[in-house]
Amino acid sequence: MSIEQMQSSAHNELTRGNFDRAFAICRQILNRDPNSVLTYQLLGTVQEALGQPIAAMASYTRALELAPDRAEGYVYLAQLYRDLGWWDEAVSFYEQAIARAPNWGELHYYLGMVRHWQGQIDAAIDRYRRALALNPKLSGAYLDWALRLNERGQIEKAIQVLERGRIRCPDAKEILNTLGYLRLQQDRVEEAIAVFEQAIALDPEDGLVYNNLGWALTTLGKTAEAIAAYRRAVALEPDLAVVHSNLGKLWQRQNRHRKAIARFREAIAIEPDNIMFYSDCGSSCLAVGWLDEAMACFRKVIAIKPKFVRAFCQRFGSLTPADAGSDELLLAQIACAHFLETLQQLDLAIGNSENGGGSEDTSRDVPDAVYEYLEATYHHLGNALHQYGEFDAATRYYQRALRVRPLRMETYLELATCLVKQGRERAALAVCHMARTIGALSPIAFSPRVYWLLGNLLERQGNSELAIDYYSKVLQAEEMGNGEWGMGNGEWGIVDSPPTRQNTRDWLEANNLSDRHYIPIRLGKETGEGSENFPTPRDIPPRCGGLDCPPCLRRIFGGFRVTHLGYGLQRRTASPGEVRVPFETFVAAIPGGRAWIVPQENYWKVCRAIATLTPDNRLLTDLSREYPAPLPGCPKPEPEQPWILRAPPRSPPREIDGTVAVLSGISGHIYFHWMVDVLPRIELLRQAGVDFDRVDGFVVNSRQLPFQRETLNRLGIPESKIIESDRIPYLRARQLLVPSFASPTGWLQPWGLEFLRRTFLPRAQGDAGNYPDRIYVSRATARHRRVLNEEEVMAVLEPLGFVRILLEQLSFSQQVALFSRAKIIVGPHGSGLTNLAFCRPGTKAVEFISPHYDRHYYWVISQALGLEHYAITGDGFSCYPLRSLMYQNSLTEDIWVSRASLDHMIGQLGIS
Repeated sequence: MSIEQMQSSAHNELTRGNFDRAFAICRQILNRDPNSVLTYQLLGTVQEALGQPIAAMASYTRALELAPDRAEGYVYLAQLYRDLGWWDEAVSFYEQAIARAPNWGELHYYLGMVRHWQGQIDAAIDRYRRALALNPKLSGAYLDWALRLNERGQIEKAIQVLERGRIRCPDAKEILNTLGYLRLQQDRVEEAIAVFEQAIALDPEDGLVYNNLGWALTTLGKTAEAIAAYRRAVALEPDLAVVHSNLGKLWQRQNRHRKAIARFREAIAIEPDNIMFYSDCGSSCLAVGWLDEAMACFRKVIAIKPKFVRAFCQRFGSLTPADAGSDELLLAQIACAHFLETLQQLDLAIGNSENGGGSEDTSRDVPDAVYEYLEATYHHLGNALHQYGEFDAATRYYQRALRVRPLRMETYLELATCLVKQGRERAALAVCHMARTIGALSPIAFSPRVYWLLGNLLERQGNSELAIDYYSKVLQAEEMGNGEWGMGNGEWGIVDSPPTRQNTRDWLEANNLSDRHYIPIRLGKETGEGSENFPTPRDIPPRCGGLDCPPCLRRIFGGFRVTHLGYGLQRRTASPGEVRVPFETFVAAIPGGRAWIVPQENYWKVCRAIATLTPDNRLLTDLSREYPAPLPGCPKPEPEQPWILRAPPRSPPREIDGTVAVLSGISGHIYFHWMVDVLPRIELLRQAGVDFDRVDGFVVNSRQLPFQRETLNRLGIPESKIIESDRIPYLRARQLLVPSFASPTGWLQPWGLEFLRRTFLPRAQGDAGNYPDRIYVSRATARHRRVLNEEEVMAVLEPLGFVRILLEQLSFSQQVALFSRAKIIVGPHGSGLTNLAFCRPGTKAVEFISPHYDRHYYWVISQALGLEHYAITGDGFSCYPLRSLMYQNSLTEDIWVSRASLDHMIGQLGIS
């Protein structure tokens, strides 16, 4: 038998899966011809199949040594390194293969794939283009190119690429499937369904296409058809975990959680390390009361990805409720840490909850302590959100608490109070009756607050006789010495004459007030209406989420050019002109005007609303603001019900016989908002020609912090004239002088940036201090959004000359001087990066962000100033039920930065 015949025989054995036989034949060939290049390549393939990558590497290397000019030899090694995840080595060998066969289109495509896995999206796209120029029939290149464009948010361009591929490769069902998926992303559901049906016509046995068809039908509300599509997908490909998961989510959305759990269990059996399947399954188990199985799911999540939970427990696990006092958020964090610590100690199996039967799980394989801590976490989170005014979210947490411990009277009372504040009085009445029943069953749990609430609700409904009966029960309880029946999280506010809304200029004109009461301020191109940079979004939500509104955020980020540099590192750029936004600025004088500014109560309950009111009880909408504050170009900028109607002042306004200028801002206690939203309003007063000596008082949120006192002093506002809205939240002045807000919340306009630099940089330039030019801005002492592996980060950065800085240890002037001299700045998203406003153009800044919280604030400052601004997206904790316990919202999530991302950043930025 010739060597060629033996090679063919070895290849056939390999194809049949007879790896040992193929290996033996290759060894026989090499005994006859030790320099057979093709045999070494075949042997390497066999060794890969046998799970021997190092031996395969040696065989491929030997083939390359024998034929160093053959491109194929480099390809074999490149693909081995690719399969091992050694991206840099794979890239090197693909490039060497391309140098020897530059017109081999597939090689460019394969290199593009590896560049994508490295996170280098632009480099990947460039290779896809080259591959298709050489071979227009490479369907995979069209597909991957489109997917990369979609990752960058360029969905229309992605669709154009797929349409081109659809023409060149009409039988490529993957292209059709992805095209349908992107149409779904655009909410063009009918078009997506048509494309999926074309793909099915090409291959009626493809379960993944039926899965996507089911998703599209679900979007249209065609539940029965969606279920049929998913079941067809399961029949065709029963081991496709995503189909089971999607069918489970469909049942979950319909509150048919037992059916959902069965699907999620199937998905888990197929992919036992997929955190999202456990998350979904645990969520549905909680909904039906299968608490032990929910805990088993969450225990498995922690085992798969423990680093976030361990770091959280390290931080809060040593604390007790006594350490938190009345701080509801810290109480929730402490309870959550104890819950997670206790849960980690258990060994739990999934799938034992009544064997998936219909009755609720009453077994307790899990210790009571786990559920006590879990219920306490929900309850305290509900209280924190209730106090902050997020009533919808608070209601959800109270309801979750009651699923865990349905006999806790206090939770019913807080839930009822919260429902009343949402105007859901019937629901509140039902909750009160439930609480009354609980109290009857357990006299220890009795609370006269139940009767007080029932009486108040019935009185509101006009049922005075029954209300009096319940009030009398309250008085009886008082006589028995049980008098703790206050309202808990704040009294119900009642507005006798709700203010009506009106624009400032319209109100002034309607009251025949002269032009001197309204002074427009023109500060460059920022003023005016409309902007081509911020068109009205197509997908307007029924209620704008303000700073957290997904359509508005997509629109804002769409104004930046994004460059993905690999390993989570990206750069967004825009011209300085593109970060200007249209915004009307002015100063108004309101005779007899009132200002109501919600005071800060603790570190997380900061100012969330500001209202400017006229003597005839008009709410001036353009001089009032509250969370969720709208982003630039928002088509629904005003809240449906202003905060002043939901939680009005509880005492009359403080009367001030004089002229008072209002400068406070929402979240004005936070350094970022102080610098960006509060201080620029002072410049508007100056631009209007206001004589500060003739102003009797300046209202700011507070002057308790050093940076507040220092900046106000520098701006010429004497301490004796400062009125803190935290101390006097509601006031009426003989004349209220109100500059407009300087811009949309958190958006530092170029004129505002120039004002801050002109005001504060000169003194910093005279500072003779010795400041490092490479700094890491730490949040190690912050309450939230800390870098969990900061020590690991510093172990990489310190040898490169970076100095860790705690900005709270520096004066404001020192912070300005530090940033004005820095050349490279690294740190997590947070207020400290506001000082980028004082950097020199060309300074490099790297911002660490959470995958669940990405905001534009420091990109805007950097682009206006000409900085090189980058971001690294840290690792995320994808278990949403546990994440919602650990962090009350995405704003507070901690960040974990991978070593690979840091090393790549250092290389990309040329740091040595």
